[in-house]
This record gives sequence, C-alpha cells and structure tokens, in this order.
Amino acid sequence: MGLVFALQPDLRKSKPGHTLVLKTSKRRFSLGAGLFFGAALLGTMYTAAKPLFEVLWNEGGFFDKILTAFIVGSIVIYPLVALLSWSLEETVILEKTNESAERPLKIKKFFSLLGFKWGQKSTVTNSLSEFKIENWKGALNMAALNEKSAPNRYATKGHWILRAAGIDLEKRAKRDDIEILKTQIENFFRLG
Repeated sequence: MGLVFALQPDLRKSKPGHTLVLKTSKRRFSLGAGLFFGAALLGTMYTAAKPLFEVLWNEGGFFDKILTAFIVGSIVIYPLVALLSWSLEETVILEKTNESAERPLKIKKFFSLLGFKWGQKSTVTNSLSEFKIENWKGALNMAALNEKSAPNRYATKGHWILRAAGIDLEKRAKRDDIEILKTQIENFFRLG
C-alpha cells in the first residue's frame, strides 16, 4: 500500500527449505524521480530569480534570509531524499529452526535504509498454518463507502493483511496479492 511495494522472495539470499528472505521488489523510483523533478523545478526558478534572492540575502531582514535559505536548502535536500527513497527496503526473514523444537519457524521483520535497520520485530510460530489472511475493515476507502449506496464491482472492502504470530507481514489492497505471497511461503517450506 502506498509507497511500500509488494514483498517478493529473494532467492539469492534464501537457503532452500531452511531460510526464506522476502524483500521489497522495487525501489521507490517514482517517489525519487518526483523529488528530482521537484528539485529541478526549484533550481530553475532559483536561477531565474537569483538576482532577487541575492538582494533578499544581502539587504533583506531576518524573514527574507530565512525564506532564501529555505529555498536553497530545499534544492539541496530534495535530491538527497530522492536517493534515500531508492535505498529504503522492507525485509521479512522466515527461518526454520530445529524440527524437533516446539516452535519450528522464526520470523524477523525490519526496514533498512543505507544499511541501518529499524522497526525490527521478531517472533516464532508453530507451523505454516498460523499464517492467516485477514481483512482489516477499518481501512475502508471511498469506493467501498460509495458501494453501500450503489453496488460497485471495483470497490475494495478494506485491506488484506498476511499475519503470523502477531506480526503483520504484508498489507495489500487486493486479496490475490496476499494469497500469492502466502502460497509462495508455503511452497518454499513444504517443497524444501
């Protein structure tokens, strides 16, 4: 949903039958491109109004200097944020522990940006049967609200969540996307 792209198996980092690594499949290219475009627009406007900004900086008051610094700072910060948006990743690692153990599947989820991890959650689950697809009806969108008065076959009734042992692994607007991911996880551990 939103800026987070669907999780996909990363088979290069996975170990067949033992460890499955799921990562976001795409970089936030459109967000980064939009920020670069915004920086280019601001840079063009700054170039056109450079004499005015020089007057504001040299002869203006406190507010004029803050305004000038804000515009120049935005031109510098936009591309940096764009580069950061291309390095943001969501990762879910599913690892099989000892078969005789009470809880055979360890789940770890985190976000990373330039190698720094945050939002780490981890738990263990008894089996693959604990992976459940649920509908979060609190996330009704306008199409679903309008459907109450006039049936609309395109309405999304909430958002679908793949949940295991209290961790939300993936959230999508379409149930099919979640079912595909659940099937990939089940097949990986059953066939491996």
